[in-house]
Amino acid sequence: MAYGQIDNIFQLLLMMQGTRLGVSLQDIQKEFRVSRRTAERMRDVVVRVFGNRVEVVSSDEPVKRWRIAPGTLSELVAVSPEELLEMEAAEQALRREGLEVRAVILGRLAIKLRASLQPRELARMEPDLAALIEAEGLAARPGPRPAVTPEVLAPLRHAFKAMERVRLYYSPRGGGKAGWRTVSPLGLLYGVRHYLVAVPDGRTQPRLYSLPNIGRVERLAETAHRPPGFDLRRYAAQSFGIFQEQPADIVLRFDPARAADAAAHRFHDDEAKENGPDGALLVRFRAGGLKELCWHLFTWEPYVEIIEPASLRRDYARMLSDASARHGAV
Repeated sequence: MAYGQIDNIFQLLLMMQGTRLGVSLQDIQKEFRVSRRTAERMRDVVVRVFGNRVEVVSSDEPVKRWRIAPGTLSELVAVSPEELLEMEAAEQALRREGLEVRAVILGRLAIKLRASLQPRELARMEPDLAALIEAEGLAARPGPRPAVTPEVLAPLRHAFKAMERVRLYYSPRGGGKAGWRTVSPLGLLYGVRHYLVAVPDGRTQPRLYSLPNIGRVERLAETAHRPPGFDLRRYAAQSFGIFQEQPADIVLRFDPARAADAAAHRFHDDEAKENGPDGALLVRFRAGGLKELCWHLFTWEPYVEIIEPASLRRDYARMLSDASARHGAV
């Protein structure tokens, strides 16, 4: 279709939505200086694209008239729940990184987008948006992020909104047997690695599935099983990183030389910080995922000391010793 024809169709769309009385074939002929056959083709394009949103206007005249239902054209640029989710998630990520000014700007833009929606569209969207926000908890972690393919993420997002079970073709990390698993998806955790949190069939407790190791996802028209009282944020907060284990009481001491840096860093959502008389900083929180905590503490060497628990001190010392043995004394 030539540029001029596209422009004419667009102008016809505006005409058909901007009138209460409707537009006739004669109106189209006169406005665009075209033949009756061309006018019919233009009308047919609009009817084919918008279907039942094109209304035939009732009147006593023998001339037939058409119009487009109010609000139809605004739906061509309607905001989806996924788009709003990404904007609000980006706002949260900026806040976690300490970029408050940029987060405020993005938050205002999200508010403007919400305000631009028709009330009925916002009401229709809210349940899906709430389900996605609940399901896609962001766990901000240091380090690179693996990519998540649309072929995997799209059906999972549908499953979150519809509360449906899915089948995964999964290849476990470490060389386990690949195959199909039927699970009830609960949410996603984004971090150094991205994971699906789901309850496998025949189990009552959730487990983690590495998203890069999910080859295919098939939707099932079956209701998902959700453990009573499950909350993704509380589940994620049990661990410093992704891996779930019995939480421990953590106490870290940061030397005065790096106390200010550590004070500006968030280690855990439920952390408590305390300034010592010597200018050092004590950070306390309760979490599992101690191996991931060790990995992170490497980035603070030599300005951090593990006060508690003793098991974490031993694990950290062993990792330092192993690294030194592998790379040799300096």
